[in-house]
This record gives sequence, structure tokens and C-alpha cells, in this order.
Amino acid sequence: MKVCYILPSLAQKGPNIVAAEIITSAIRRELFDSIEVFYFKDVDCDKISLTVKTTKISFFSSCDLSSFDIIHSHMFIPDIFVFRYKLLNIFNNTPKCITTLHQKDVVNLRYDYDSIFKAYVVSFCWRIGLSMHDEVVCLSKAMKSFYQKRLINKRISYIYNGRNFKNSSSLHPVISSQKSTSKFKIGTACLLTKRKGLEQVIRTLFKLPHVHFYIAGSGPEHDSLIQLAKDELVFDRVHFSGFISDVSQFMMELDAFILPSRGEGFPLALLEAASIRLPCICSRIDITVEVFSEQEVSFFDLDNLESLEFAISHCEKNLIHYSKCLYDKYQVELTVDKMVDSYALTYANLIE
Repeated sequence: MKVCYILPSLAQKGPNIVAAEIITSAIRRELFDSIEVFYFKDVDCDKISLTVKTTKISFFSSCDLSSFDIIHSHMFIPDIFVFRYKLLNIFNNTPKCITTLHQKDVVNLRYDYDSIFKAYVVSFCWRIGLSMHDEVVCLSKAMKSFYQKRLINKRISYIYNGRNFKNSSSLHPVISSQKSTSKFKIGTACLLTKRKGLEQVIRTLFKLPHVHFYIAGSGPEHDSLIQLAKDELVFDRVHFSGFISDVSQFMMELDAFILPSRGEGFPLALLEAASIRLPCICSRIDITVEVFSEQEVSFFDLDNLESLEFAISHCEKNLIHYSKCLYDKYQVELTVDKMVDSYALTYANLIE
């Protein structure tokens, strides 16, 4: 089987990381005969690590993809490119085309664009662009249900993301609830946007004077979060680390990971935390509730600071429990190989 992946760029961002994980696992286990990657944009930042041929193309490239059995696109521009390719070759045999949707379009884009109108326009175009794919893969049952009501294309399935740290064999130490220091370190790693909900954590710190909040990442909300921390008189306990390439080392220094998001496709950082046995605190949104139980993560209700305060305290008192239960869940259902097995089966079914 010959497979090509079409990506927006090679930047080290969520959708590209997922594609790179699929490729790396497939190569290691010799699942496909050949793999190539096509991308549109050069970037001046950390890039995903690939050992396959990569080729930069333009949207109007007339590149020959006919030798592939599967074309797997990720994100808006690649999906629209596949739509155009299929349309131009409507009377020819073309490879089977699959996409992975990494978010609920308008739900997440309204935060990313800070414009409901722009979010709806892009979402409308995107949904039309998905109409000619042979398979649309979502990241959860909830996302599948969302798109079944909104897409022309009804060939929709779901596959949970998987994630392995390059050094995930180094597990986070099992921590006793009787810590040697009174400081409780929680942290997150993400693009700093409104959708990530980080302001909720900062507003809760005033009631938790021993809790320190560590933020790895950069983004448009950086300055406003700094100002909020100053206004809330907790700036000395909010630590901005900027973009960090070695997220695993950052997480190893935390006591717990926190995901306060208002919306996620499938949070890779949460999987990364799970893979090193780091206890997690999560907002109660559809994807986290679907995948994890109350025994595996400490949940809180969005925009309910009392609920968040309780979730942080409850996690602190039950670190060993959450560490073990979350890691057990990860090993059974959320590894990269588990994800790649599902994609390989989907590819095989498409070309039968």
C-alpha cells in the first residue's frame, strides 16, 4: 500500500504531530510499502521529525498523485486541495482520499479567529470541501455526531488520537499526597488563545495560596494573561515559560497537568501527560467526558471557580490514584500504535 499525507506545513503543531506519529509508527512496524508527505507552507519554527520524502507544493500544483493508494489530508487547505484534485479528475480513477478532522469547525474557529462571522464562512467552505473525500475521520463519538448533522458527506467514522513521548519510558515519579514541599505545581502546555480557558486557573489561584501555575506556550492571549495575573495579585505564582520544545521535561517537573479548555478536538497534551503518568485536572467538555472517567481525571465545570478550586484540591489529595488510573487507561486505549492500527484498517477497507 502506498500512502501520501498532505499537511498545511511541517510545523510542530497538533494535526501535523498526529500525522507524524502515524508515519513513524507505520514505518517502525512496516505497515505500508511507501510513504510520502506533501506540504504547502515553509515555517520558521520547530518542525515535526520525518524520515520520509517531503515535497513542498502550491495549492494549484498539478502534482501527480495517481501512484498512491491512499491520500490522507489534514486541516483546511489540504482538504480543499483534495476537493479540487478529485473534481479535476472526476472522470479518472483516483486514490482513495481520507481526511482527519481535528476540531469542531465553527465551535473552535470562533475562538481562533475571534470572529463568529469568519468562523462560519470558513466552516461552510470547509464542509463543502469535504464532500468528495471517501472517508471523514473524527477524533471522537461526539465530534462524529456533530458532523453527521452538518456534512453533505455521510462517510464518517472516528478514531481516538494516540500519543507517545520520545522518552515516555521515563515515567513521572509516583507522588505521595504528603509532599515534601507545600508548593503544589500545576501546569499546561498550549497555544495561548481564549479557547484554552487559562484565565479560569489564574482567577482561582487567589483562593489557593500554595498553588503555582506554570504555562508553556505562546500566543495572542499572552499579554492579557500576564495583566490578569497582576490584577488578581497572583503574578508571583503564574510562571510563563514561552514555547518549550521539550514538553516532557516541563511536565516531569509538575505535580499535575491541567486542561481548562473550552473546546478541544482531542487534546494531545493531555495524552502526553497520561503517557508519563502525570495526574490531570480537566474541564468537563464533551471529549474529556467521553474518553475519561471521574476515576481517571479530576473534573471541573467550565467557568465555575468553586468547581475548579475543588478539582485542584481533590487532585492534590489523590495524586497516586489519578496517576495510576490515568496511566492504565492510556496503555490500553490511547497509545500511538492503537491509533495507527485503526487508521491502517480504515485504509485497507477503503481500497478493498
